[in-house]
Amino acid sequence: MSSGISHEKCPQCGGVYVLQTDCGNFIEEYTRCNRCGKSTELFVKRDDSGKPVLDDAGNVVWIKNSKDGYGCAAIAEERVTVIYDLERPVDEKIKKEFLENIEKEGVVKDKCYLSSWDEEKKEIVAIFGNLPKSYDELEASYQCDKE
Repeated sequence: MSSGISHEKCPQCGGVYVLQTDCGNFIEEYTRCNRCGKSTELFVKRDDSGKPVLDDAGNVVWIKNSKDGYGCAAIAEERVTVIYDLERPVDEKIKKEFLENIEKEGVVKDKCYLSSWDEEKKEIVAIFGNLPKSYDELEASYQCDKE
């Protein structure tokens, strides 16, 4: 089995939409944005024994799940950062929980961030910390590296 990772521009916020492809018996794809939390998964429907389900015409049945992003909470320690996709818009409870978590021992605050999708403005905003680079910023940094 082989797999690959690439990136493209997030269709929701313009962030880096990381695409993971698993090339087993069938190609399955998982995408996710660490700025807004948007994600998509495309995979083969399987029966209880793990075999692909076929439709009436004999074609493999694919399942596609997409989730718009409400934002992300990133909690960083010295060697690892865990990024959580928010399941609902940022509210006072989420802010409070985030601020409590970044006070825990071992957390590196200046590497943490909390982002929120602003539905009215159609943009991602930083509630705390610095957002990860957008796709365009990342691509521009690659160009600078080449010069």
